[in-house]
Amino acid sequence: MVRTAALVPLTSTSTTPTAAIDHRRGRRPRAWPQTLGEDVGERAPRGLPHVAASSLGLLALCVACGGSSPSEDPLSCPPSAPIVGVAGEVTTEAFPLTFGADGASAELVVPEDLTALALVAEDGLEYTAFWTVQQDGRRWIDLDADPDGLDAPFFHTWNHAASLTFPSNEASALARGCLRVEVLTDGPGPSGTLHVLTRRRAEGGTMRVDLVRVGATELPGSSFDTLATELAAVFEATGLAVSIEVSIAAVPGDPFPPAEGEATLRLRGSYRPADAVRIPIYVIQGFVDELDTLGIAGGIPGANGVPGAASAGVLVAVDPHLDEEGRVDVLTMAETAAHELGHQLGLFHTTEAEGLDHDPLGDTAECPASRDTDGDGVVSAEECADLDGGNLMFWISGSFPQRELSPWQRRLLALSPVVR
Repeated sequence: MVRTAALVPLTSTSTTPTAAIDHRRGRRPRAWPQTLGEDVGERAPRGLPHVAASSLGLLALCVACGGSSPSEDPLSCPPSAPIVGVAGEVTTEAFPLTFGADGASAELVVPEDLTALALVAEDGLEYTAFWTVQQDGRRWIDLDADPDGLDAPFFHTWNHAASLTFPSNEASALARGCLRVEVLTDGPGPSGTLHVLTRRRAEGGTMRVDLVRVGATELPGSSFDTLATELAAVFEATGLAVSIEVSIAAVPGDPFPPAEGEATLRLRGSYRPADAVRIPIYVIQGFVDELDTLGIAGGIPGANGVPGAASAGVLVAVDPHLDEEGRVDVLTMAETAAHELGHQLGLFHTTEAEGLDHDPLGDTAECPASRDTDGDGVVSAEECADLDGGNLMFWISGSFPQRELSPWQRRLLALSPVVR
């Protein structure tokens, strides 16, 4: 079946140049290790749920339906397909999706000057996924072949408002030409939204972050202003070549939400700043069902630039960061917030707990399982101190600051289309 559509964006914004889920757990004080647990895939359905494929009336496009098997023919966009973004700018566009029982594919044109692209498929609180994303000779995403999202560099699987960013490592920049995307939803539909964030200028700009106080959340012995200052200091210490702007906001709500579930999804979507590219960090007192969880990102990456989406923000808990005297360890809490923001913007752990799995970047040091000198089955920051133990994205924190980022980790953050 073939469908064609000429759609008007729901929204479109641009800027001109100016001067991804991780559960983090731990105990206090700061010198005690903080363990990090599951990533985004652990909270999404494993395997394939009953899904309806989007009919994707996306952009102004030619749609060719009929399943997710790859085509051997070169991809060619029709003349009506748009070139994404605006030369020299960073833009956000939103296009309506109409979900049906049949599959569909959408084509859009990637320009030669594109430096980064983010896609977010949103269907309320429902799970969504990118079934396939492909260009000539390259299938970036294929959930038919990789249903559990185990393939690098994206490790893509189901999430609430599934998201992708290009590039995700040194070898995943989109090429000029036609890009075909298929989207699935686990919900009944019938409508959703595809958000397309495009950077067509050099990396850099300002990362805008809001510390969002939830309900009556308090920081014993410290303040939100101090936390904002320390969070900016963490990113400045990494050598990130962007400006950091941290503001403070508030929303009503339960300061002790569950780690998962509809209430938490609605909390993530409760803060809707006028500037859509501001990234919310919801500061809660604690997770009622996971008292040692320090923070949770919305995804790797999350739905950045899409206020109201169920994976649009980071949650960081105060109480697990209290020291033995009941005061918040604001330095560690700032590192936790920065770590979760790294996930939200697409960075993975440099090394996972057992030292067997590592991020998809070629320039980050890796700590092997052979460094587990105490035989406890995991590699600690101290055991990996001369490798990546000091990296902001190491899987566990230790007795020393972890504020290092590799050149490519810094570049991916600076390329994000929400950095403007």
